[in-house]
Amino acid sequence: MAYDYTQKSLQGLENEEKPKECPNCKSKEIVFENEEIICKKCGFVFE
Repeated sequence: MAYDYTQKSLQGLENEEKPKECPNCKSKEIVFENEEIICKKCGFVFE
């Protein structure tokens, strides 16, 4: 069985510390969805 490096890499990304606040709308509702860190209030995507 081959090792799935992609899944391991994504797990590391998900465990990274999320930003505390959206720079766009100042919301604290920051989530990790579809391999991206997103503000739930305004939809801002963090880089």
